[in-house]
Amino acid sequence: KHLDELRLLMRSRLEAMTPGVIASIAGWNSIRTALSVAGI
Repeated sequence: KHLDELRLLMRSRLEAMTPGVIASIAGWNSIRTALSVAGI
């Protein structure tokens, strides 16, 4: 139950971030690609 809640929270936080913010945090193309494939 708690893990599902954490997943939902993380998804909502990631969806609220712009691609530019994610890129500045991660900086790795593979992470941006994975987020894109996940539809986030």
